[in-house]
Amino acid sequence: MELSIKSSFFTILCILLNISNANCQFENYDFATIFDNKKTSRIAYFDKMDLWVDQQFSKGVTFPREKLVEHLKTYKEYTKESDDFVPYRINYYIMLANNAEYSNRNGECIYYLEKAEKEINDFYGQKALMVAGRKINVYLENRNYKKVLETYDANLLYLSSFPKLIQQSKVNLNISMTYISILNPAIEAFVATGDYTGAEKVYALSERIYAELKKKLPQDNTSAQHVNFYQAHIRYQQSLTRSFPSKMAVEALADMKKAIYNNIIQEKEISNNIRSKYYLSKANYYYKIQNKDSTYRYLDSLRSIPFLKEEQQYEANALTTLIAEKEGDYFTAYTKMKKVAHSTDSLRALLVDDIDNLVYSHTQSEINRELLNIAQKKENIRRLWIIGLIGLFTTAALIAYYLFKKREAKSKKRIEELDREVNLQISVMEERLEHIRREEKNKLAQDLHDSFASKLASIKQRLRILKHDEMTSEQNENIEVLIHISNELYNEARRQSHELNDEDYLISESTYIDNLLKIIKYALPKGEYETEINIDPGALEIATLEIRIQLIYIFQEILTNIIKHAKAKKIQLSIYKEHNILTILIEDNGRGFNAQKQLNYGLGFKSITNRLEKINGKMSITSEVNKTAIFIEIVCT
Repeated sequence: MELSIKSSFFTILCILLNISNANCQFENYDFATIFDNKKTSRIAYFDKMDLWVDQQFSKGVTFPREKLVEHLKTYKEYTKESDDFVPYRINYYIMLANNAEYSNRNGECIYYLEKAEKEINDFYGQKALMVAGRKINVYLENRNYKKVLETYDANLLYLSSFPKLIQQSKVNLNISMTYISILNPAIEAFVATGDYTGAEKVYALSERIYAELKKKLPQDNTSAQHVNFYQAHIRYQQSLTRSFPSKMAVEALADMKKAIYNNIIQEKEISNNIRSKYYLSKANYYYKIQNKDSTYRYLDSLRSIPFLKEEQQYEANALTTLIAEKEGDYFTAYTKMKKVAHSTDSLRALLVDDIDNLVYSHTQSEINRELLNIAQKKENIRRLWIIGLIGLFTTAALIAYYLFKKREAKSKKRIEELDREVNLQISVMEERLEHIRREEKNKLAQDLHDSFASKLASIKQRLRILKHDEMTSEQNENIEVLIHISNELYNEARRQSHELNDEDYLISESTYIDNLLKIIKYALPKGEYETEINIDPGALEIATLEIRIQLIYIFQEILTNIIKHAKAKKIQLSIYKEHNILTILIEDNGRGFNAQKQLNYGLGFKSITNRLEKINGKMSITSEVNKTAIFIEIVCT
């Protein structure tokens, strides 16, 4: 992903290379005129603010940190609204870093560069060199060459991968261009300490990076021209390690001039730092070839730059002193100045470590304070989430409980209706059975009185005759008559017994089926359940009244289980007979259950099993998710 930072590459480069056009002043400004929330889009607002801040810096205006943070408060809030605004979010920290740099607040500058660097790394997944570039230039400015080279070594592995990464388009071009912010100070430090081997390695690496970068980087923009200038400056520093003057030095200075004075960069866009580096390089060159007039001319040009930094003034004065020494003038003054300069160099080199530690202590404390605030905010958000989730779960639980109780009440009501209907049907059938028993009892008593009494009288008469006469053929005949009468009594008793089961005493099969369907209708209303009922004609003819009564109880238990537990939507009922066996099959698409466990321990199924044993029946069950089948067989005799 190509990094698109709103602030130009040159703006970032200015920070890294200590470029400054500003002095430490503050201008009161009517900030309210910058933005009208109702009329300006976000992008337009960002662009207006960027322009306004740049204008203040170009006029030498800087701000106390809190003041600029206050000015950019709305800017920062808007950058958080969308990932499309990440470049502006990065630019927010760069503007604060710029302000700190122009106000000579190095610790604050590094702090905000770290923030910008983190945004780049988090969003684009690439390591930037903003902080390292700024630090190494601060160390160079204070001639702490040890720190310069330590910073260079710490980033060398990453920089060494740039040629390949640029070639494969795996590093952002804006990030890759910042190589000059590390390698420029590094080669100056190696040259200053006389380590020409180290300088050669820096130069070789910079040339490899620059060669790949030129293939990718359009040459018609300001950023490219600044890279060209600083690469030429690296080349000039390398020329100082060789015999002087050299062709390399002349070409490097020509390339520096070409990078500055071209049709791309306008005169007003040339930074003071670039001018000062060019003028110092030219003055240094002419000093080495002993051209005093040209040396003074470029030193005068250097001193004419407004807001020239102390470090650059020091270098100009040092070069002037060297010229005076060569001419034999001001020897004593020069000697003293040299000692003072040496002492100043030593002190500054020693102090910079302490300053850097103090700077980082301040920076770290600010980071820790901000992290603490962020952690506190996250904790508050976490608590709100926990409270919200508890409330949500509580509400969901209450709703679920309400729906469960509502469903339970509905099921309870349906089961109560089923119980009433079953009890009604059972009462009717039991009353019918009792009526049959009473009628049979009365009929049997009447028959015994009318039929058996006369026959018994005849038997008594015959027996009386047998009592007074001797056994004769006639006696044998009487015995035969007695046998015949006994047979009639037997047949009559048998006939009376069969009448108990005569279908005249049973309710009709169609009426029983209608009653059964009515029970099912109560239990499984059409809108909530899909039922399919198949009863073969004549299937229930072989069922006695006792069987029919027990079947009503069995159906009641099975339907209750479907309503309360099965959560089924489709129920099928089949009743048919094979010879003297009545078969009943009930299937549903409910959630299923452990059939063996229910048969052994379930009270409802135990009740069904007990009832079936009374009427010579048995039951088997198969059950799994979405398919449960109850199979009942009753032997009817």
